[in-house]
Amino acid sequence: MLAHKSNRYPGARPFSPDQQHLFFGRDKAVRELYGLLQLQQLVILYSKSGLGKSSLLNAGILPLVEKEGRLDSLNIRFNAWTEGKTDMPAQITRDAILNGVDGNTFLQKIFPDDSSLWYAAKTRQLNSLQRKSKRGLLLVFDQFEELFTYPDEAIQQFGRQFSELLQTGVPQRVRKMAELFTMAQPDLLTATEEDALEERMNIRIVCAIRSDRMSLLDKLKVQVPQILANRYELQSLSKVEARSAIVQPAQEKGDYLSPAFEYTPQALDTMLGYLTKGGPVESFQLQILCQSIEQKVIDENDVFIDHHDVGDPEVVFRNYYDNQISRIEDPEEQLAARKLIEEGLVYEKEQRRLSLYEGQIRDDFGISDDLLRRLVDTHLLRAEPSLRGGYTYELSHDTLVMPVLKAKAKRVEKEQKEIEAREAAAREAELARERRKKQQAYMLALAGLVLSVVSIAALIFALGQSKKAEEAKATAEKTLARFKTEQEARNRLEIEKLLQNAEIYRKGRRPGPGS
Repeated sequence: MLAHKSNRYPGARPFSPDQQHLFFGRDKAVRELYGLLQLQQLVILYSKSGLGKSSLLNAGILPLVEKEGRLDSLNIRFNAWTEGKTDMPAQITRDAILNGVDGNTFLQKIFPDDSSLWYAAKTRQLNSLQRKSKRGLLLVFDQFEELFTYPDEAIQQFGRQFSELLQTGVPQRVRKMAELFTMAQPDLLTATEEDALEERMNIRIVCAIRSDRMSLLDKLKVQVPQILANRYELQSLSKVEARSAIVQPAQEKGDYLSPAFEYTPQALDTMLGYLTKGGPVESFQLQILCQSIEQKVIDENDVFIDHHDVGDPEVVFRNYYDNQISRIEDPEEQLAARKLIEEGLVYEKEQRRLSLYEGQIRDDFGISDDLLRRLVDTHLLRAEPSLRGGYTYELSHDTLVMPVLKAKAKRVEKEQKEIEAREAAAREAELARERRKKQQAYMLALAGLVLSVVSIAALIFALGQSKKAEEAKATAEKTLARFKTEQEARNRLEIEKLLQNAEIYRKGRRPGPGS
C-alpha cells in the first residue's frame, strides 16, 4: 500500500509527532524546555493561545524523548467536563498510565484495590523492571486548563494523587500498610520485591496551559505547593526563526504532495514583512500563508517562488476562510456555519472575536455537535474549556476577523440581491396575473359583445322574418279571401244556373246549349 502523501506545512493544525522532520524554527525552545525537564520533575509550559504549545510538545519534545530512550512518554488530554461524564481526571490519567501494562504485580498483595496514580505508575515501573528496562515516565498534559472545568471534588482528588505521584518514593500510607502485612506475614514479599518497592520512580511531568488561565493553577497549590516553581514561557517566533520555519520545509527531501521548491529573497521579504507588521510572528499566520504557497506550487508546478507568487496575504486569509467553509457540502449546514461565525462569533462594530457557549450555538444557530466538531477540526474555530463545564467556542485567530467580515458583507449583499430578485419576480408574477385577469376580462367582454351582436342580428333576422311572414300571411289571407269571394261568386253562378235549369225542366222545356 502506498504511503499517504502529506503537505510540507500543516496549516492551522498543530504539528503531529510524525511531522517532526518538518518542524523548524523552534530549536531553541525545544532545547530549553527539554533541558528544564531533565533538571526539574514538574514544568509548566505556558503561552498565549495560537503560538504552538501543542506543536512544540508533539513535534519537538516527544520525538526527542523517544530518540534518547530514557523515558516513555504519554500525551494526556482530559477534555472538558460535561454533565453526565463519569471519567474524572485522576481516572483518565490512571488509564493512560496502565494502558497495555500487566497489572498483576506483587503490589496486589498489599493494595489489591488501590486506584491511585502512584499505584498505576509503580505498576508500570515494575513491569519495566521485569523486562530489564530502566525507562522512566514522561506525562504530558496538553491543554491542562481543561482540568478546572471538572467539579471541585474531582480537581482536589486529582491534586492529592498528583502530589503523591510527584514524591516518586513510597507514600507513607503504602509503607505503613506494607509494614502491617509483613509483620503478620514475614514472607509476604521477597527481598527482590522489597527492593523494587523501595526503588524510586523516574517521573517527569509537563503541563501546557494558556497564559490567561495560569491563575487556575492556584487551585492546586495546597496539594502541590511547587506547581508554579518551574515555568517555561513559549514566545512568538523571531524573524530568524520564522525564516527557518518558512524555508526549510520547502527544501526537505521526501515524498510530499509538492516537489521541493525555493523562495526568492524578495518573496521572503514580502512574507516576513506581512507576518511582522503586527509585532512578533505567530505560527498560525505563518503556516496558513506557507500552505497556500505550497498549493500554488502543486497547481502550477512552479518551484521558484517570487514576490508575485506570494501576492496579497490578506487575500490568502480571506480565501482560507472561504475554502474551509466551502468544504461543508450540505447547503443548510454551510449557511448555518456562516451565520454562526459571521454573526455570532465576530463583533462587527469593534472588529473583534466573541465566544459563545456550546448550548447557545446549538439553540440559537441550529448547529449540530457533529458540525461543531468539524469546524474545530478545520481550525476555523477553537474550543476553550469553560469553568462551568463543557466548552466555549471562538474564531481560532484574530487574523480571520477581517476575512470573516468581508465574507459576511459579500453574503449579505448576495442575500439582499436574491431577496430583491425574489421580490421583483413576485411583483412581475403579480403583474402577469393582473395582465392575465385584464386579458381574460377583455376576452370575456369581447365574447359578450360578439354574443350581443349575434343576438341582435338574430333578433333583427327574426324580426325581419316575422314581418315577412306577416306580410305573406296577409297576402295569403287576401288571396284566400279573394279566392273565396271568386269561388263564392262562381258557386252562386253555378247555383243560379242550376236553379234556372230546374225551372225550365219544371216547365217542360229542355235547356238549350249554353244553359
